[in-house]
Amino acid sequence: MPAPATRELATTTDAVRSWLATHLADRGIVATNLRIDVVPHTTGGYSNEVLFVTATYDAGAGPDEERLVIRLPPAGPALFPTYDLAMEVAVQHAVADHGVPIAGPIVHEQDPSWLGTPFLVMPRVVGHDVGELPVADEWLAGAGEARQRGLHERFLDVLARIHTTPWQGREVAAVLPGASGSLVDELDRWDELVAWVFDGDPPGAVTDVFAWCRAHRPVEEPPASLLWGDVRLGNVIVDDDFAPVAVLDWEMASIGPAEQDLAWYTALDAMAAHFVGRRVPGFLDRDEIAARHEAALGRPLVDLRWFELFAMARSATLNIRADRLEARRRGKEPRPAADNGVLAYTSAAIAAADATR
Repeated sequence: MPAPATRELATTTDAVRSWLATHLADRGIVATNLRIDVVPHTTGGYSNEVLFVTATYDAGAGPDEERLVIRLPPAGPALFPTYDLAMEVAVQHAVADHGVPIAGPIVHEQDPSWLGTPFLVMPRVVGHDVGELPVADEWLAGAGEARQRGLHERFLDVLARIHTTPWQGREVAAVLPGASGSLVDELDRWDELVAWVFDGDPPGAVTDVFAWCRAHRPVEEPPASLLWGDVRLGNVIVDDDFAPVAVLDWEMASIGPAEQDLAWYTALDAMAAHFVGRRVPGFLDRDEIAARHEAALGRPLVDLRWFELFAMARSATLNIRADRLEARRRGKEPRPAADNGVLAYTSAAIAAADATR
């Protein structure tokens, strides 16, 4: 597997300048002295490529500036086999209509001639990004427990609003995976991804956790909701008042039980606390999170623990994929899947669940 491809900055800048000049003209803007600053943004993963763009120009009424973000599928080996930008646009439009903050308006450029691939362009939202580990973010740590709790509650409110977004009979239902709402179909989808990650030969420890999930799936499946997919506070831009102002990263969006999204958050939160040794002190605990979401959905949650174990299995798969990509980028052999800490954590959690049955 080759190392991730990189874009030549000068060529990319020229292409972005040409695209923006054309797009401004399409909006009826005649821009003079158009200057472009393009900064590649490293997200720490392989799920997308991001360019931060600052454009300055004169449209006849004095200087103007636009700060934009361009999101592209990865230029090289990626976390997922395909990236559906049209789906990401459709789901963001659907949730925005239901009051979820997004980075919009979004332009979906489908012509690959500009940058070698279709891409998304959106405004750059000003705010705080607490990163992969909110507990390690200095801005959040210095906020005090009351503000931390307030942010956490607002974040959970946004998640509930996503899960109550109307989707049946709408455009978004036709483009999102999982529209059947069946957990069997969802498990099949992840079996296909596992086979792709491991070139058709996944290790036994990985197949074992997914086999357990299939054998113990809930007998009565919850109703389906629109799902964000990658539910993490690090995928939200937060303003100075500790309120979410843009929900990002929709490449894992689908249709399925709301429990699937909530469990992704609670399972990864618990896993991070296990490895780091602490949580953000003002954040709600798991029982409070569950009770709050039940109230928002107007129904009891179904077998949240199973969904958490399924989330761990999925997270382990993606973590192993990322480990392999990073090892090959550095010219090293990837560590065996059996040595992956997330997979070991997942296997231990499943063993503990079996012991309590």
